[in-house]
Amino acid sequence: MERKISKEEREFLQNYSLTKYERPSVAADIVVFRMVEKDEENKKKTRPKCLQILLIKRANYPFKNYWTLPGGFCRPDERIEETARRELFEETNVSGVDMKLIGVYSEPGRDPRGWIISNTYMVLVNHLDCELRTDKEAWEAKWFSFEELDGLDIGFDHRTIIREAFLSLKEYASSYSNRIFNLLPPSFTLAELQLVYEEILQRNLTKQNFRRKMMEFVEETDEVETGYSHRNSQKYRRKH
Repeated sequence: MERKISKEEREFLQNYSLTKYERPSVAADIVVFRMVEKDEENKKKTRPKCLQILLIKRANYPFKNYWTLPGGFCRPDERIEETARRELFEETNVSGVDMKLIGVYSEPGRDPRGWIISNTYMVLVNHLDCELRTDKEAWEAKWFSFEELDGLDIGFDHRTIIREAFLSLKEYASSYSNRIFNLLPPSFTLAELQLVYEEILQRNLTKQNFRRKMMEFVEETDEVETGYSHRNSQKYRRKH
């Protein structure tokens, strides 16, 4: 039900000026993770996985030629999550995905352009669904493994954001959150699923324990995977 505004309140609002207080710019940054096969030349049916993060190389100052997270400024007619979704679609052609707010970054001086507060979201995508794009804000968009990040010039406070986003991702994996399934194709083997969790957690998992915990989240499909082994592997999908 729409709230009724009194004459006095309407007059107050008409005379109120937002310039009375300093105002920050509001931005959305997106940490996009995907999982790819580590060694495509490996002849094993189920290959080790490699976690990657999407970065863009800035074409303009500040931090020209530095790598940063995809993102942009919130428009007056948008909610901040809509900003994040718009930027994600413009740069990756990905839409309709699960998006999780993982932090708000407001440290004074974090951006040399001025007072800018960033709302940071994490997105997990299937690598087959991404189509990288570039525009006037980015000369290049590229996926990097975590091992490659140390050698990069990363702008703003985005290295800190990336580190904290990875810790959030590890928490999801440690609690066996079904968000991790967003990194996988619609159907997968349990061995493939385990390798994804092991790559995130950076440790080996016991096969029997892992499968016991995951069975409540998955169901069999009509598909099997055939490969170099003489045995076929049952494929599964996430329960909805």
